[in-house]
Amino acid sequence: MGTFEKELLEEKKRFLKLLPELRKEHEGKWVLFKGGEAKSFYDTKEEAYKNGLTLFGRNTPFLVELIAEQRLHTGSFALEIGLLYTAD
Repeated sequence: MGTFEKELLEEKKRFLKLLPELRKEHEGKWVLFKGGEAKSFYDTKEEAYKNGLTLFGRNTPFLVELIAEQRLHTGSFALEIGLLYTAD
């Protein structure tokens, strides 16, 4: 696993730790998450991703996650850390 993937995995762990608190005020929103904290909230995944690229660029890991109850995706590391999304 490369450095980029390790950083994303650590961000995902930090996000999951804060998720119960985030759900209290931002359920259903998309969050731009970097450095162990929520940077901003959006109505769409696309808005969050575009702003992440503007703020951090393409070579810096950041998460865009839906603030909702999380399901464990098995079988794909990329799915588990948010690099890919399922259609459901």
